[in-house]
Amino acid sequence: MSSRRFFTTFAAMVLVEALTIAFSGSIAFATTSTCPAPGSTVRGGLVVTGNCTTTGVTISGGVTILGGGHLTIYASTVNGGVNVQANGEFDANFPPHSGGANTIHGGVTMTNPLDLDLSGGTVDGAFVVNGNTPRSGFFFIYSICGATLNGDLRIENLPVAPNGIGAGDPGETDLTPCAPNTIHGSVFLVNNPTSRIELEANTISGSVFVDNSQASLSGNSIGGSLKCVNGGKLVKYDSDDTNTNTIGGKNGC
Repeated sequence: MSSRRFFTTFAAMVLVEALTIAFSGSIAFATTSTCPAPGSTVRGGLVVTGNCTTTGVTISGGVTILGGGHLTIYASTVNGGVNVQANGEFDANFPPHSGGANTIHGGVTMTNPLDLDLSGGTVDGAFVVNGNTPRSGFFFIYSICGATLNGDLRIENLPVAPNGIGAGDPGETDLTPCAPNTIHGSVFLVNNPTSRIELEANTISGSVFVDNSQASLSGNSIGGSLKCVNGGKLVKYDSDDTNTNTIGGKNGC
């Protein structure tokens, strides 16, 4: 083969490869609002507007739960995180099923949700619960139980008790017991001065900040410090509440 023909052929191959890469990179998958069938794959993200219960799905592009939407997932993987908007509801392996735990890459952000129940599984990224959408005649207790959180947990602006959240509470007597969590990060309880917050028996690698909030913290292993600021305080709700913890740093409560 002559050198001219060789370079012409080589140039054509490079051009074809470049066009292939460019075309592949331009592919955009549309967001779907259809509840995915069990075992299916969603590319482009999922928007939940009504009731949706599914199992064994893989979702790329994240999940957005709009007001009035309610997503329940089992044994599924979400890439891109979960965003729950006002009056949305998110249940992950709840009610709990054997083998039903989920994996969420990208964290969970909830702004004034209606309800939250998460049992087992892994969340990679920050977990933020901010506020609540009240429902007339009902009170709520969000739950995060038996999960591994690879990121900070932030709970803020929750309303007056008995509304609140349980993130690990294996000795609960008034409500359903909640398995302890492993939190690879810190916990921030902010602006919950009258809510019911219980964190018990968790393993927390970072610090815990109780900022203008009241909470029951009992039997936790805290790698960093425990700090109460801006009127934050520890309280007791149940007979098993001791507010005694193993703290690697300083106890500022």
